[in-house]
Amino acid sequence: MFSFALGLALLAGSQNPYGPLEGLRILKPADTQNYPSTPAPTGATILFDGKSTDAFKHRDGKTPIGWKVTEDGFLEVTGGKGGDIVTKEKFSEPLHLHVEFRVPYMPKASGQGRGNSGVYLQGRYEVQVLDSYGLDSKDNDCGGIYGVAKPLENACKAPTVWQAYDIFFTPPAFKDGKKESEGVITVKQNGVVIHDKQKITKDNTTSGLGGNPAEGGPILLQDHGNPVQYRNIWIVKKSNASAKVSDAGIPKEGPRYDAPQTGNGQNAFNLDLTDLDADGNPRKILRERVMPREEPLLGRFRDRFRRR
Repeated sequence: MFSFALGLALLAGSQNPYGPLEGLRILKPADTQNYPSTPAPTGATILFDGKSTDAFKHRDGKTPIGWKVTEDGFLEVTGGKGGDIVTKEKFSEPLHLHVEFRVPYMPKASGQGRGNSGVYLQGRYEVQVLDSYGLDSKDNDCGGIYGVAKPLENACKAPTVWQAYDIFFTPPAFKDGKKESEGVITVKQNGVVIHDKQKITKDNTTSGLGGNPAEGGPILLQDHGNPVQYRNIWIVKKSNASAKVSDAGIPKEGPRYDAPQTGNGQNAFNLDLTDLDADGNPRKILRERVMPREEPLLGRFRDRFRRR
């Protein structure tokens, strides 16, 4: 009887999508540490604060929202029953969207069936949410702009660990009904720039709302059947001059985020969050080229002056 009860307990534990990461190879200890939550800046529009879903409605505009708010204040997809949700407000101006999320650990699933969801700008342009930990990321993996561009690098943390997107979006420009310029997206995932001024070459990515790309649209969070969780979602519209990204809890002398090492122990670049402007664009690159970690300090200063 004791062994049977123990077996049931172990089975129940293994079915917890936010339980232990049994059998998962962790690449580095930091991958199991939550990315720090970033408070909304003064003047931001709060979309989800851990309490109310009033900013959202069902995709069809009629059905009640089926997503649940957990006891811990997380907004959780209800496994295909809740449907996609969209903000009641539509956005037509440039913006900064902050979204914190975590994906479940689903070791028996594969591909697009592992912790799948998505964040859509104007309901049209998807930044994918997925368990892509440790993969060679493609445009349909976590951080990819679906069907448009793969992330510059895989910046994912392990499943069950909190991550963050900071998405800086400029909509496409139209004049007299004719498109004059493509939409542009810069994305930071966990502080790492994974898209830098990426042009959006489609008017609608897979499963988007579609519609006239010259018009604004909502933020859409996708229900793909997996219990993905969200928290602390806010948006700063560029037209709101009172809200500054610099107010968003990013320390003045913020941490540097090292790009993963290449096979020969080198870093492609190091970028400091404080060197990004309000649109997420780099003001300066601290290291412009691949630089061996063992390069002498004198050589670094010599190269720095040489580049000036």
